[in-house]
Amino acid sequence: MENGVRKREWVKTAAIILLAVLLVLTFFSKTIMNASLPEVATQQVSSGAINARIRGQGTVEASEVYNVTIKQTRKVSSVLVKTGQEINVGDTLFVLEAEDSDELKQAETDLETLQQNYDKSLIEAGNTAAQENHEVQKAREAYNDALAIYRQYTNVDATQLTSQKIAAENKLKELQQAKTVAENAATELKNTDEYVKAQQSVADAATDLAALESNRSSALAASSIPAGRAIGNSISIREKITKLQQTYNNARTTYGNDFTAYYELCSGDSAAMKKHYLEDTIKNLVSDKNIFYTADEVNRYNEAYRKAYEALYVYYYGDSSQDGIYVLQDMLVIAEIDDEILNVKQNSERAARTVENYEDRISYFEDQIKTLDIQLDDQQKVIDDLGSAASAADTVKSTKEALEDLIFKQNLGDSSSIDMEAAKKAIERKQEEVAKLRENADELEVKSSVSGTIASISASAGKSIGGEDQPLATINVTDRGFTVKIDVTNEQAKKVKVGDTAELVNFWGGDAVATLDQITNSQSSGSRTLVFTLTGDIQAGQNVTLSIGQKSSNYDALIPLSGLREDSNGKFVYVLQSKNSPLGSRYIATRVTVQELARDDKSAAVSGISQGDFIITTSNKPVEAGKQVRLADNG
Repeated sequence: MENGVRKREWVKTAAIILLAVLLVLTFFSKTIMNASLPEVATQQVSSGAINARIRGQGTVEASEVYNVTIKQTRKVSSVLVKTGQEINVGDTLFVLEAEDSDELKQAETDLETLQQNYDKSLIEAGNTAAQENHEVQKAREAYNDALAIYRQYTNVDATQLTSQKIAAENKLKELQQAKTVAENAATELKNTDEYVKAQQSVADAATDLAALESNRSSALAASSIPAGRAIGNSISIREKITKLQQTYNNARTTYGNDFTAYYELCSGDSAAMKKHYLEDTIKNLVSDKNIFYTADEVNRYNEAYRKAYEALYVYYYGDSSQDGIYVLQDMLVIAEIDDEILNVKQNSERAARTVENYEDRISYFEDQIKTLDIQLDDQQKVIDDLGSAASAADTVKSTKEALEDLIFKQNLGDSSSIDMEAAKKAIERKQEEVAKLRENADELEVKSSVSGTIASISASAGKSIGGEDQPLATINVTDRGFTVKIDVTNEQAKKVKVGDTAELVNFWGGDAVATLDQITNSQSSGSRTLVFTLTGDIQAGQNVTLSIGQKSSNYDALIPLSGLREDSNGKFVYVLQSKNSPLGSRYIATRVTVQELARDDKSAAVSGISQGDFIITTSNKPVEAGKQVRLADNG
């Protein structure tokens, strides 16, 4: 009995242990399995619109770029344009220094060296031949004499005489024109109304000043102004007169007539008026002057004159503290003359400064004329010397040819004759090269051959530049249009064709049209380059965004591009399917073949799946069809 109980207890315990182990194994098996499964992210299929237009950004370039070049290396004097400036055919872009190019200088140096070496060989050959042939001796002497005469005028090669004479004559014309300009400028200044009037003003001022000084002397001599008295200015004198008149206004009203009568009785002599007043002889004076007056009248006049004198003498004649009205009035006359003298002097000084300024400018041009006369004489001598040199050069040429003929006839040796013939031909070739280089040597302006916009400038003032490989500037030829390039995928390139018009996105520069001109291979594999031609309000260097292709359409099934896959069997997606189990939901990746209907840069429209399906977009491990996966948020 006890054994049976123990056996049942053991079985029960074993069952409990087994169940616990199964539970533990079940739990850990799910965790271990999930850890080994691919972790995936999904997105639900939805309906929506696909914008199949292709967008791309590029920099506008001119369809044609023109390089501004000069054939010879020249030094730039000034640059007349700047980057971005619009220019037309014939516009002057650069000014060059008035000096020979590096190539011409080198060619002339080479020619001079060849000529010197040949002349030495000719003279040496002539000396050798002269020992055996009298005619060669005479020809050599004639050549040497002609060469000596030529050297008296110039040391340059005879081939340069014509160009030098033309340049010298042009220089003479420039000097003559400069002299004419200076002469005209001097004549114009001399005949200027302002200058002529200023000269007349100075002359008139001298006459006016002499008359005014004479008037002043006469006025001063006739005045009652004490000797040595300072005159002062007219304004202050007028103020003193006004103040004095105001002070004695009442006295003048009361006694003015009597004072005037007494003044006339004394013949205007202030000393006599004072004497009679002090000695009380006015009565006698009145009696003497007015013999028909009665005694009462004499007494009345006597009293009136005494009172008038007492009241107004200081007013008219002043005292130790102030001048009287007579002195002030005389002083005012002198002061007004002084004012006029000052005004005439100031006007004369201004006119004199004007005359001086004009004469300085006239003198400047007259000095120029003198200098130009000297330069003209010197330049004429240069031309005369070049003319004489040209005549001497003809003699040198003829005597040289005569000597050459005799020497070559003498046949000094095959190698010697061959060498001299070769040297002579080398000189001729170099002369042709120098002549060709001189054709454009006097051009000082570089003009544009096209219309457009300056894209870049390589030349700068003071810098030597030239040759086909050293353009002075580059020009975007605007009338040839502009282009812009954008790279797209091969799939995108299949959706557009040459001739399609593209839209300029967010372009505020004006009216512009972009047309697809070419579809070319891109430098990147799997890509193509769309080349557009642009017309309208556009400039090189602008960054533009283009949009081209079909307009947007609505589709039933849209998926992200990351969920669309492709292999040798075509395009497909992995649809996530859920299955229930005693241990929870399990997720299986099911392959579904789809057909791509359209796409943009984010989504693709497909057929073969339905709205609401969940497709796998990303995974941390390769996904296989029919295999279990785990969701990223399920852990």
